[in-house]
Order: sequence, then structure tokens, then C-alpha cells
Amino acid sequence: MSTLRFNLLKIWLLCLSVVILTIQIIAWGLPEDPYDAKKKDFELQADNIEALVMGVSHARAVHFQSMGIPGFSYHDPGSDLQTVFEKYRAISPLTPNLKYVLLPLSPSYLYVVRSDMQRTARESVYFRNYPKYTNFQGSLYWTLLLQEPQYLLQKLRKSLKKQFKKLISNSHTASKSPSCTPENSRDKPQQNGFIGGYFDIYAEGECLKSLAMVSIKMHLDLTLEKNGPEGNFEKNKFIMNKLITQIAANGHQLVLFIPPFTAEYYEHSTRDKIKTEQVGYLKELSLQPNVQFLDYHDLFYQRNYIERNTLFYDDNHLGLSGAMEFSKLFGEAIRDFDKY
Repeated sequence: MSTLRFNLLKIWLLCLSVVILTIQIIAWGLPEDPYDAKKKDFELQADNIEALVMGVSHARAVHFQSMGIPGFSYHDPGSDLQTVFEKYRAISPLTPNLKYVLLPLSPSYLYVVRSDMQRTARESVYFRNYPKYTNFQGSLYWTLLLQEPQYLLQKLRKSLKKQFKKLISNSHTASKSPSCTPENSRDKPQQNGFIGGYFDIYAEGECLKSLAMVSIKMHLDLTLEKNGPEGNFEKNKFIMNKLITQIAANGHQLVLFIPPFTAEYYEHSTRDKIKTEQVGYLKELSLQPNVQFLDYHDLFYQRNYIERNTLFYDDNHLGLSGAMEFSKLFGEAIRDFDKY
């Protein structure tokens, strides 16, 4: 390398270091990020954690206090099974008393595979939802490391945007049309790994059908990406086998479960084929000694949640009271499985 090129490289590295240091100094003055608080809580609880819930936002059906099992959530909304596999390998060495890996399943979960581009974008968005990225292997570690300056810039931008909105709201009150989706406060502290805590709010019963139609279309559209439904299903079978092998090698149990849903969401006829196929596959997996499959999709069908909804945050997620009631039964079923 010529002297000129070497000097240019040194200048570039120096400038990069100055930019990163400047961003870091600015970030130190910002309010604590909820993911930073989550990481600290995880470090305090890690030795006592016996259950880890992963997967997507349906993990919010789990209320660990009601289960009677100390646990923590490291789910990622909008993620896929490959993300679960990577995160389990990274987190399990940090939880010496881990027994159970809980994985909630929607009707289309095993038919979704994120593209590399989508996963990279999501890694950036949820950068802080990793306990210790040095535990990740290969390119994922370097991806997370190099995205830290980008994440800090995002954090700065969000903080400034939030302050600006406060100033605007103080100067005038904007009219806002009512929405069927309840708004959960984002300022609540994280609980057991759930950012924003448990959702103690509930959609109006008459909204659940319209909410379900939106969710069904969105989730079906996801299955059409990458390799299509069948191609994605075969890919996820391969990943599931690797996950089960890794979990068995670590002496842990995989608990696959379908959480309670509204009938408006789960029973829609457009997904009959994939529901039947997925449930059949899950029952086959449960024949393995370290795999349990539990289906609670219709737990609350007999409740009159349309006239008075005190169970569901929206059409396919439980609110706090629903999660507490479900989790008590869920914890009992897991403990009963251990007796045999």
C-alpha cells in the first residue's frame, strides 16, 4: 500500500472514530432506553430464569407470575423461526437454570420466512433486544456491532421527535379520530422482558371482527413472501429440527403452544389448510421426549367477549387479565408434563 493510501486510510479511520465517539457522548445524555433497562433487569434475573418465551408478539399471552415459573421474554414482533434459533443459542449460556423454551404459534407462524434484507432491517430496529451480542456467532455479531452507531442515531432522532411532539401538544390540542386498536402507554417500564409492560387495556368487542380481518390479511401476506407458504414451511421444518436438537443437547424442554385467540381471528376459513397442516406437524414433534405441544386457541370461545371484552387486547393478543387466566392453566400443564 502506498504512503498516500495509508495516510488516507488513517484519516478515514480517525474521522469514523470521532463520529462514533460524538454519537456515543450525545447518547449518554439521552433518557435511558427501555431496552437498556431490559438488559439490566435480565442481568439481575438471569440466574433465576427457568422459562424463556420467544417468537413473535403472541408471547404476550404469557404472564410468568401467574404461571408460577420465573421467566423472561426475548420475543421479537415480526420475526421468524431463524431469529428464535439464533437468539436461543446466544441467550441459553447466560441462563444457567433455564428449563423451558416457550414458543407461541399463530396459524401462519411456520409459513413465514424473513428475507435477509428484512432480517437486517429488523436487527437494526430491535438492536437493543439482545442481552449480549458478543454471544452471537459469525456475521450476525459483526452486523450488530457495526449497527450500533446507526442505532444511537435512531435513538437521538426519536428523542428529539418526542420532545418536538410534546412542544406541539402543549401549544394546541389536535383532534384525533377514535381507533379500534387500543393505545398502550409506551412510557410504562418493562416487565419480565416485555417492553411497555403487560397490556392492561382491551379493544371494544364490536371492533374485534374488523381488527381480525386486518390481521388475517397481514399475516397471510407474510406467508407469500420469500419462498411462498409451502417453501417457507419446509424451510422452517429444517430450522425447527436444528432448534430441537440444540435444546435437547442443553437439557431444556421446548414448549410449543397455540395461545388463546378470538374466534373471529382463528376460525377464518382462508387458513383452514395451513392450520390443519401445522397442527398435524406440531403433534408429530410432541412425540419427541423434550417437546411439548399445547393448544389453547379456543380457551375463551364460550366467553361473551363481544359484549364485554375483558380478555383480549385486540383480535389476536391477550390483555393482562386474559394472560393471567391463561397462564395459570399453562403453568399447571407444563408442570404436569414434568411428572411423567
